[in-house]
Amino acid sequence: MLQNREYLEVLEQSLRSSQTEVLIVSAYLRSEVLQWARDKIPKFVLVNIVTRWAPQDLVFGASDLEAYEIARKERWGFYIDQDLHAKAVLVDSGMLFLGSANFTSRGIHLLGSGNNELGMQVQASNNEADKIKRYVTNSYKLIMPMYMEMKLHIDNLDKSAKKEVSWPVEITSCITPLVDSLWVDECFHCSPDEFFSDRKSKNIEHDCQMLGTDKPNLELIKQIKMMKWLDNVVRESNKENLTFGYITKRLHDSILTDPKPFRKNVKVLV
Repeated sequence: MLQNREYLEVLEQSLRSSQTEVLIVSAYLRSEVLQWARDKIPKFVLVNIVTRWAPQDLVFGASDLEAYEIARKERWGFYIDQDLHAKAVLVDSGMLFLGSANFTSRGIHLLGSGNNELGMQVQASNNEADKIKRYVTNSYKLIMPMYMEMKLHIDNLDKSAKKEVSWPVEITSCITPLVDSLWVDECFHCSPDEFFSDRKSKNIEHDCQMLGTDKPNLELIKQIKMMKWLDNVVRESNKENLTFGYITKRLHDSILTDPKPFRKNVKVLV
């Protein structure tokens, strides 16, 4: 187990010794940490980045637009997944760093202090490496014209208004890929009745974190990855009415988590 500064030190060693490729997956992403990584990763190594880049992340500073500028200059792949919550770094398809730390200065203790984080370094199997790489294939690759559209939207927002912000339809329609697979943590863990009750539970806490709020509106719920998966299932079936059993089976088949939960346990996720 690696805590705080330990995580940074071991990650730095691994990045310096990388030979072929580095994949950075982080919901929040800051340019100062990419600058740090750029100075550690050999120039011949292929680098891909997957981040969430939700508009509220960019407005309130959890992520920044400059990160893309660095990636573009270095010819690194830059991908967006609006539902991303994962944090991982995969080096040479083998060395895997997992934990709670985002790729931000406070997340990895870049400046010597930060959030109290915990992570681990493991040797990934081929199957595990493929799962991490799937974040790239399931995400939208950002290109300069779309970046300029996003930057214009962020620049024109009222930063002083503490309200929920979202991308306009013309942006979301382009950056939203078809969703045909899910991790268990990307599914709702409680029913609407339980979520909007006065109770407290780990399942409610999970869903609040996934939604980013305890008072989501309908549009926000529609943007959750599981809802996009359900929309894809409905479109593929070309039927007006789908049974609970059919949806449960499709969800079980779509789950990437290993080991897969039993069918009876998948039912509570629907």
